[in-house]
Amino acid sequence: MDLKSIFIKGFTFSIRFLDLIFPKDRSLIVCGAPSFNGNTYYFFSQTRYNQTKDVIWLSRDKELVKTIRSEYGKHKAYHLFSLPGLYKFLRAKTAVFSHGAADFFYFIGKRNCRKFVVNLWHGIPIKSVETISDGNVGWDLMPVSSSIEQKLFSEKYGVTSDLPIIGMPRNEYLFNADYNDQIPVLRKLRPYIEEVSVMGNIEFIITYAPTYRDFSKTKIFPFEDFDAKELIQYLRKHKILIILKLHPNDFLQGDYEANRSIPLFKAGVLIVGNGSNELRMQELLMISDLLITDYSSNYFDFLLTRKPTIFIPYDQDEYEKEVGFALDYELLARRTRCLTQADFIDMLDRLLIGSDGVITDSWHRAINLRKYHEYDPTKCTEELLKLLP
Repeated sequence: MDLKSIFIKGFTFSIRFLDLIFPKDRSLIVCGAPSFNGNTYYFFSQTRYNQTKDVIWLSRDKELVKTIRSEYGKHKAYHLFSLPGLYKFLRAKTAVFSHGAADFFYFIGKRNCRKFVVNLWHGIPIKSVETISDGNVGWDLMPVSSSIEQKLFSEKYGVTSDLPIIGMPRNEYLFNADYNDQIPVLRKLRPYIEEVSVMGNIEFIITYAPTYRDFSKTKIFPFEDFDAKELIQYLRKHKILIILKLHPNDFLQGDYEANRSIPLFKAGVLIVGNGSNELRMQELLMISDLLITDYSSNYFDFLLTRKPTIFIPYDQDEYEKEVGFALDYELLARRTRCLTQADFIDMLDRLLIGSDGVITDSWHRAINLRKYHEYDPTKCTEELLKLLP
């Protein structure tokens, strides 16, 4: 073991020991995540006016701390390794994250006798999450959205924390959003649109959000009959803007096959980034008329808008072999799955442009909405706060 590893291990145990003996403030909650996004961000944002809890953000990114302070106030964010940041962490009774203990580096141990730990997780899983239970012994609570999800995590994946059916903070934002919430999102989108030579006024916005694959590169418009000219003409004719929202790992690593979609970037398709100041996924879902994905949990979020989703599972067999599915994917995707460009355009005609088949798909979405969202979507954060010590 080198000196760096010895130092890190010693520092970790020192913080964990101090966390056991430090007096706790029940009104103080610390949040953390790899980026200012996801469920943790929405919980933080939606509790900024709370009168009983002081919710602050801890980060290892100095620039992010500055950004949060400029928007929410200088006492709302601290660098994790600063003295004030460490003090806030030790004093807080509750810690909230959404990706795992790594959100707080290595301060969250397997046992946290004095601290109440909440994992908000990413979303309702379509893909297998076999490794989730590896570190769940350090969690006290993990909200879910339905009895199906509750059973999935407890029985199939061995999560032992409390699993209350109260929904996710990010979906509270999505459900409560109105036109006034859409205006700032459209303003953030404007610089991207100005770079794309689109046709007059846009009538339809589609978000295309493929899932990250650590076993291969993500393919965009992965059709054997792909015809850029035909697709461009279709998008222009119907004034459709497709927003390509890549997974952060794909975007940051450049690990995706964009060669097919590059000709489209100047004709109705644009790509947006995944940084903290970029458009967040829930913001795009809020303004979208249709979602395109393959195996993303965003499908379940989008159900709350009562709008359609098109699935493009071009590597379903390989994905099932390498990753696996938590739920019956065939049942979820069978009505709106397409593997060719001809089927894709026909699906857009039926779900977005025309009316044929929409009633049947609406019925299917309504069933899944009731099935996977068994809570009051307007009170996710409020119900979570009630469960905190």
